[in-house]
Amino acid sequence: MNYYGKPILLIICAFILVTGAFFINPLPIFSQEKDSVTTEVTHEPIEYFVSGNRILLDAEVTDDDGIELVRCYFKAQGEADVVFVKTENFKKDYYRAILPSPADYTDTIEYLFLVVNKNKQVIKTQIFIANRNNEQEVPDWQHSGSEGDIAVYTELAEAPETIKGFSDSFSIDVVESSARFGMVSGIYSASAMASSGGSAAAATSAGTVTAGAGVSATTVVAAGTAVAAAAAGTAAAAAAAGGGGGGGSDEKLNSLASISWGDADTIANDEFHVMFGDNDYGEASEMTTKNNLPVGDYDLTITCTSTSESDGNYTIILAGGAIFKSDNSTRKEGILTQDESRTYQVHIPELADTTINW
Repeated sequence: MNYYGKPILLIICAFILVTGAFFINPLPIFSQEKDSVTTEVTHEPIEYFVSGNRILLDAEVTDDDGIELVRCYFKAQGEADVVFVKTENFKKDYYRAILPSPADYTDTIEYLFLVVNKNKQVIKTQIFIANRNNEQEVPDWQHSGSEGDIAVYTELAEAPETIKGFSDSFSIDVVESSARFGMVSGIYSASAMASSGGSAAAATSAGTVTAGAGVSATTVVAAGTAVAAAAAGTAAAAAAAGGGGGGGSDEKLNSLASISWGDADTIANDEFHVMFGDNDYGEASEMTTKNNLPVGDYDLTITCTSTSESDGNYTIILAGGAIFKSDNSTRKEGILTQDESRTYQVHIPELADTTINW
């Protein structure tokens, strides 16, 4: 072989190795057009619940490309562990979840719906809140029977022996790691994900969520991609997720982080206004959620703008890695009189900081 033949041969061999490695383990390719979402969830929140009776929840779920699964995540208010039940597609576009009976000592439950469409995109609704009212008759949405175990699932590493706040006959299983969509969408806290070896993939786009208790854009992520968002890509991912906490195009956003706030009473008559740093998130009576929060430390100021009585009870819930800096908690409740305000300091981590690859 002559002098010039060896370099040429080396180049050809290198090319074969590189292209061969690419086709054996191709890099992920994302299409913005494919990532567009048409999922819509319509749900009329229950007005209250009566202790000792199972709760029936219905939701209309549609998507142009079809629905893969619908889950209902729930917990008693104040408890840390979130669990879910699978839904039944009982007629076209309608899904039904049956939750275990709340215990006599449980004052409030929280729940939300999570949808995976045929494109493996994950959409979560806002958090809905229902309070106990044992003075009322058992409503229609609790006439669901109580025979047999309810299958309940957790995304944590180990299944709890019981579900705090609920008194019923149920089985609890750990969902397989490839189906931990609650961790992907930020339903579980960063510490829970870390202890379970879970993953929160980077958000790619946003879906539309409609609900009887208010509407908010929701986090949508590419399920199963296990891609950690680099700091440079965080803003782009959040921008694709349909808005956020304000700021310029260079502002980093955490597309998994969210704030939910509203009237904590059974019948929401009081209104509360939220300022997050310089971002005006507006007023809400029913629980309302804001996603795609700017990364950093911010003052969250909540003001009672309207109350039917002398004061109003509010609830603030953080998710997706966001925490209150004073005690690293994700929830605050309180009472405010008309025009009274309260300020909390909130920390929003970078998306990469809340991501753990499987």
